[in-house]
Amino acid sequence: MATVGTVGKRISIIYNPTKIDDLDLRVGIASRLAGEHGYETPDWIPSTEDDPGFGQGKQALESGADLICAMGGDGTVRLVAQALRGSGVPFGVIAEGTGNLLARNLDLPLNDFEDALEIAMTGDDRPIDLGLVWFDDQDERVFLVIAGVGTDADTMANTHDNLKKMMGWLAYVESGSRAMLSRGFRARVDNGDLPGPDGRAHHARSYMVCNCGILTGGVVLVPEAEPDDGQLDTLVLAPKGPFGWGGVLLDIATHHRRGSKRMRHWTTHQATAEFNRPVEGQLDGDAVGEVRRMRTDIDPGSLVVRVAKND
Repeated sequence: MATVGTVGKRISIIYNPTKIDDLDLRVGIASRLAGEHGYETPDWIPSTEDDPGFGQGKQALESGADLICAMGGDGTVRLVAQALRGSGVPFGVIAEGTGNLLARNLDLPLNDFEDALEIAMTGDDRPIDLGLVWFDDQDERVFLVIAGVGTDADTMANTHDNLKKMMGWLAYVESGSRAMLSRGFRARVDNGDLPGPDGRAHHARSYMVCNCGILTGGVVLVPEAEPDDGQLDTLVLAPKGPFGWGGVLLDIATHHRRGSKRMRHWTTHQATAEFNRPVEGQLDGDAVGEVRRMRTDIDPGSLVVRVAKND
């Protein structure tokens, strides 16, 4: 659906129709805000099952939009961000999903359409880094928060959609408890250009590369990680049994003041990890299937996100 309004700055809102029940109400709110802040009546572009956001992001760029927003879950946000990479066009995040990972890390409203759109129209521009990942021989993809394999990916892959609708992010607790029982794997890591692992194999339950440090439910996984620090943070979790997981969870809960030897952390720009067996992978909370190899890199400052004004 596309609408035409008065002459002004152009805005496109890319939305996931499966996440939105009251589109007409939002259209009215967006038209009012656009008039208040000097924008034309927004163009509304739905994602589809075949193209969940990337093509729509390119379409909005080609139309000459001055501001492009993604409204939906983490998958919609990630794919539109990938389309906007390097364009310099401001990106508005209207978080309407379960995890809302990027919004949590940038302190943006969660499931509040009007406040999120107001910030997108009036906020400050903040360039952030994009993580890049290649699973096996697949094409390059971007990630905004985290790419990983193992327990975290098993959790995402095994969380039921109906449970997420009923319980929100708490649904991940149930599947995460089951994922903790899965068997580990070995990850041989080449850290590339920074000091770190020497290529030896690590026993692991999870191997994660983070662009940001805050996860679902406000869990601070990597306190030092910032989305604009020009580096990625790598974690290897290798707990054994309930007590091992207890130590890791205590480490996370205390922001690493109670360090666990079952949790290793280092920073990097580039890294390659090879696994001794197929392991479930995930991108910003979306399962990608089983993989044997994961290569990561960073594209610093390549996405301009609208955030709340710094008063």
